[in-house]
Amino acid sequence: MTIFNLVYLGCGVLGVLVLVYKIPDLRRRWGSPLLWSLCAVILTSATGMLLAAPANITVLRDITGVTNIAAPVVYALQVAYSASALRLSA
Repeated sequence: MTIFNLVYLGCGVLGVLVLVYKIPDLRRRWGSPLLWSLCAVILTSATGMLLAAPANITVLRDITGVTNIAAPVVYALQVAYSASALRLSA
């Protein structure tokens, strides 16, 4: 496993742990749009990091059979992250 795999996977796992920490707050304050935006930012960044890891790119390619499927998925997650971050700052 290369250092790139470890960095991406480590950041992704850290994001998942932060999201797990924030879920009880989201359940308590269900109607808070800022908290929803925060959880969306965390979810999209963690998922993007996990899917951008080179080891997971090959797994995703093997599952779907499409050669470069990880790139559009990660780019779509980056767009969702940007939209959530813009909503969070407003």
